[in-house]
Amino acid sequence: MFTQFLNPAYLAAGAALISLPIIIHLINRMRFKRIRWAAMEFLLKSQKRNRRRLIIEQLILLALRCLLVLLAVLLVSRFLGLSFAGFELQNTIHVVILDDTPSMSDHWREEGDTRDCFRTAKELIVKEIAKNAKEARTAQRLVLLPLSETSRRPFDQRLNDQSIQDLEKSLADLECTALRTELAQGVEAAKEIFDKLPQDKRYLYVVSDFRQRDWTDPESARLNKALEDVGRSGVRINLVDAAHPFRNDMQRTPLFHDNLAIVDLQPETRIAARDLPVQFRVRVANHGISERKNIRVAVKVNGSERLEGSVNLNIRPGETPEGTFQIAFNELGFNQVSANLENEEVGLQIDNVRYAVVDVRKQVPVLIVDGDLSNGMKPGGDTYHLQTLLTVARGYQVFPRSVNELEQPSIDQYACIYILNVRDMSEKAVKNLENYVAAGGSVAFFMGERVRPEFYNERLYKKGKGLFPAPLADRPTPPMSDKELEPDMLDGQFKLFVRLENHPLFKEVWAPNYRPFFSFLAIRRYYSVPRRNWQFNPGEVEEVATLPNLRSMRDYAGEGQSILQSLDEPIKDSKYAKYRAGLESHQRRIRDTLLGDRPLYELARELESLLTDAGGKGDDQQPNLVEFWSQPEFQKLRGRIDKFRQDVQLGDPLVLTKNYERGRVVAVLTTAGTSWNDWAGGGMASETYPMVMIELQKFLTSGGGDSNRLVGSALDFDVDSGRYESKLRCFYQPEARASDPAKAGGNQHANNKNAGLVDKGEIMGADEKGRVRFVFDGARKSGLYRFELGLRSDKDVPGAKEGRIEHRAYVFNVDPAESDLRRAAREDLEKQAGGGKLRNPGSGWGTVLAEKQNDLSESAWFYLLFLVILVVEQALAVHLSFHLKGGEAQPAVTRPQMSAA
Repeated sequence: MFTQFLNPAYLAAGAALISLPIIIHLINRMRFKRIRWAAMEFLLKSQKRNRRRLIIEQLILLALRCLLVLLAVLLVSRFLGLSFAGFELQNTIHVVILDDTPSMSDHWREEGDTRDCFRTAKELIVKEIAKNAKEARTAQRLVLLPLSETSRRPFDQRLNDQSIQDLEKSLADLECTALRTELAQGVEAAKEIFDKLPQDKRYLYVVSDFRQRDWTDPESARLNKALEDVGRSGVRINLVDAAHPFRNDMQRTPLFHDNLAIVDLQPETRIAARDLPVQFRVRVANHGISERKNIRVAVKVNGSERLEGSVNLNIRPGETPEGTFQIAFNELGFNQVSANLENEEVGLQIDNVRYAVVDVRKQVPVLIVDGDLSNGMKPGGDTYHLQTLLTVARGYQVFPRSVNELEQPSIDQYACIYILNVRDMSEKAVKNLENYVAAGGSVAFFMGERVRPEFYNERLYKKGKGLFPAPLADRPTPPMSDKELEPDMLDGQFKLFVRLENHPLFKEVWAPNYRPFFSFLAIRRYYSVPRRNWQFNPGEVEEVATLPNLRSMRDYAGEGQSILQSLDEPIKDSKYAKYRAGLESHQRRIRDTLLGDRPLYELARELESLLTDAGGKGDDQQPNLVEFWSQPEFQKLRGRIDKFRQDVQLGDPLVLTKNYERGRVVAVLTTAGTSWNDWAGGGMASETYPMVMIELQKFLTSGGGDSNRLVGSALDFDVDSGRYESKLRCFYQPEARASDPAKAGGNQHANNKNAGLVDKGEIMGADEKGRVRFVFDGARKSGLYRFELGLRSDKDVPGAKEGRIEHRAYVFNVDPAESDLRRAAREDLEKQAGGGKLRNPGSGWGTVLAEKQNDLSESAWFYLLFLVILVVEQALAVHLSFHLKGGEAQPAVTRPQMSAA
C-alpha cells in the first residue's frame, strides 16, 4: 500500500486527522440534564416530525468533512494510485551494480581536489539515477549491489526525499576494495532480482570504468552471455562510465591514465637461513604510453625500509622489466617483504606495493631419504654428494633417513624432501608424501639400482594423476663403459639439451660460458620414459632437460626425404630464384647426411643451419635464408622442419618437473651420486653439478602455487588430525607492524607476541579421513595473513607439551590484471551489452528516468474537486445551523420601567 505514495510518512498523521470530524460530531451529540418547560415541549414535537431528515443531513455533513481531510492527506502524501484517465500505473525497479574492484580507485587531480572513479560513480548513482527516478509518477524502487559482495544489499528502498538521504549514507560507507570480481557475477545477481518482478518496468545500471580487459578478452564470454540474457527479458540496460578522462560522443577511442604497477615479487626461496642473503625478483609493468625512467622500487622488511634492496628501472611503454636484489634477514620467523613504488599523480595507488613472505630459521631443514643409506653415505654415494654440497653451502641442516621416515606425521617440518634410489614405500608413506606436496611442499626423486619401476608407475605415476611426472621403462638402460663413452666425449656435441632455457634449474648454468661443459657429461645409465604411454595435463608437466638421441639415422630417413621433396617447389619457382643457390646447397648437404651412417646430431645441425643461415652480404651464392623463412607462405614448412630437427636431436628426458596441487615435484632419471654418471664428480661436467643442485634446492623451496595468491581467493589446506587440533586462529599483519603497532587497527590479540596483528577470528576445520581441512576465504586486503595451528600432545615424543602452536603464513596480492587502465570502445560496449546504452558523466542522461506527469498534488481537477466539496460542506453546515431568515425581525425586548422613589 505504501508504495502508492511518494511521501508515505504523512499517512499516520492523516489517519488521525480523519477521525477529528467524527469525534467532534460525537461530542456535540452529548446530552445534558433535561428541564421540562412548556414552551420547549411544543418545539420538541415539531423537531420529531423532521428527525429522520436532520440525521441524514448531519451524516452527509460528517462524511463531507472526513472526505475533505482525506483529500488533504492525499495532497501532502502525493498519492499515485490510479490516474484520472482510468489506467493502472506500472511500478519501476532500478538495480545498480556498483563496480568496487581495484581499478575503480584510479585517481586524478581536479581543481585542487583529488578525485577517483569510485567517488564519481557514487555521485552519479545519486545525481543521475536516484534523484531523477524519484520524480517519476510511479513507485520507484532502487536496489544497490556492490560487485564484490552481490549477496549484500546496502540499499533497497522506495525512492523519496528521505530514502535518497539513506542512499547517500549507504554509499558513503562503501569503499573501493582490493578484490577483483567479474562483472558477470553482478549481472547474474541482478537477473535473479528481475526474474521475481516480471510485471514491473526494469532498469539495470552497470556503474563501472569499463576497462578493455573485461570486455574484449576471451574471459568476457560469461559477461556477454549474462547481458544478453538480461536484455532478452526486457530489461533496459545502461552502462554508466565513471572513468576519467570523461568520454564524449565524438571519441572512438577513449583516453586513459598512465599507470605503473608492481606485478610480481618472488623470493628465490620461501625458507631461508638467518643472516644469509636471499635473492628476489621484482617485475614492474608500464601500462602507459610514455617511457618512465629511473623508477625506484623501495624494499621494506616488516615495515622498515632496506636501502640495500632498492632497485632503479627504466620502463618502456607496454613492457614489464625485471629487477633483482638481495637482502638478508636477522629476525627469525615469518618476515614480510614488500616492494613499493612512489605514489603517482594519476592512476592506481593500490598496485604500487606487492608483498612476499620468507620464513627465516637458524638452518633450513632438509630431509634426504636414501634407499641404500649405508652405501649412500659413502664417497660417491647419493646422500654423500648432496649432504656435502648443502653443508658447504651453509644454512642447511640435512637429515639423512631411511624410507620409514616418510611414515611419520611430522614430515611437513622439512623445507623439502629428496628421495634417492628408493625401491618402494608403504601405503602410509605414499599418502603422507602426497599430502605433503599437496599442501605446498616439494620433492625431488633420483633413480638408482634399487628402484622398482612397477611401484613408481602404479603408486606414484598413476597414469598421470600421481606425484611422479612420467612412467618409467621396465628397466634402466644398459650400462656404458668408459671405452664406449670415449668417442662421444670428443665429438664436441652436448650430452644434455636444456629444453627450457629460462627455467630456474638451468638458467644460470646454461649460459654460454658454462654450456660447453655439457659436451663432456657422461650419463652411463638412466631410466627412459616410454613416450607413447606418457599421459599428463598440458602445463602441469615440463620436460626441462633431455639427453641426445642415440637412435639410428635409418629411423628418420623417410621423414627426411619427404622434407627434401618439399624444398623442390620453392627451388623451382622463379619467384624465389634469389634463394635457389642456398636452398640447393642445404638440400644437398642434408641428403648426404641422410645417406651416410652418421650420428643424428649431424643431421640436426644441418637442419638448424637450413633455418638460420643468414648468408653473406653481396654474395648471390649465399642468400639470406632467414629472410626466406620469414615469409608467411613458408611458416608451415618451417615449423615442420624445426619439429623434425627436435625429434632428431632430442632423445629421452632426463629432468622433469610437475606441479602437484600446491607443491612441486622434480624427477632426475639418473643417480644423484656417481654410480650412473660422472656429473657429481670425476668428469669435466662436474663443475656444473653444484650450480644445478643449489638451484634445485632453491626451486624446491621457492613456494610453488602458494607464493602468488590473489586477494579474495580461497586458501585451503589439510593437516594430520592426529597431530593438529581441529581449529586455528587467523591474523592479518599490516605492514606498519614493526614501526608502529598502533596503526594496525582492528581488534588486537591479547598475546604480546601477536601485538600489532589484526585478529580475524577462529576457523573450524572439517575432519575428512584422518585429515583436518581448513578453508580461509577472508582475505579482503593485500598483505600477510598468519595462522596459528594447535598441536596435540605427542605421548611418544619426550618432553612434548600441551598447547604447542605451529605458525604458517601466506601473502595475498592485488590481481595484476587490474592495473591495465585501457578502456573499451563505445561500439564494443554497446554491441556486447545487448542494446544497452553507454552513459557519460555530465550529459544529463538521467532526466529521462523522471517520466514526469502530474500526480494528485499537481492536478487542477483535484483542486477543483476539493473546492466543490468544501462549498457543499459549508452550505450544508449553514443549513443545519440555527439562523434567522432575512424577513424575520428579532422581537424587541421591553424593559420594565423603574418607579420613582
